[in-house]
Amino acid sequence: MRPNSDGWFKFMAENYKNICNSLTGIGNMMEEILCMAKNNKHGFTCRRFCSDFDILLQHSLLSIAAADGTATLTEIASTDALTNFGDLLRLSENELGTSLAWEELSAMPADEIIKWLEELRAPVRKATAEFCAAFAAIDVSGLSPQYYDQFKQELTAFMAAFAHMDDDALTPAETQAIAKSEFAYALACIKNFIDSYSK
Repeated sequence: MRPNSDGWFKFMAENYKNICNSLTGIGNMMEEILCMAKNNKHGFTCRRFCSDFDILLQHSLLSIAAADGTATLTEIASTDALTNFGDLLRLSENELGTSLAWEELSAMPADEIIKWLEELRAPVRKATAEFCAAFAAIDVSGLSPQYYDQFKQELTAFMAAFAHMDDDALTPAETQAIAKSEFAYALACIKNFIDSYSK
């Protein structure tokens, strides 16, 4: 682990805490609205909302970790340690029948991790879409301060810090992985929902 890894991790942990505080507020508000309207046919809960966020975040972080050809133990362990609600490995077990532990991922070749992440793309995309729809609905409802711009800024800073954690640099491969990540898709998806709801 490089000397600055701990500093980057602390920055991300604080950033994640701030994001989750805001997301918990959004999730609780959506859950309350659906409960009052007696229209929660999909079983929305605040915890599931935050879990969906963790899944898209973990998928994005692992894709960045593997982008430069080596997903290090620090990157793998941090991906697990930084999230509190969702678990990509559990989703993989349910959807693909895999049985993986976080420690095992660091022993996998990067190209195998990338292949595995691609196999998970469809179920992860479903979680992302559900998260984005709820986020955007509250963001444009007028029931709470609009959070999208701040969320984008916080999440972008989080991704950049993760990319810097192991080598204090953002490589072209990592930059490309961030641009193609589930996180980037989620931000675009939320913006599209917001624009649609605002019409």
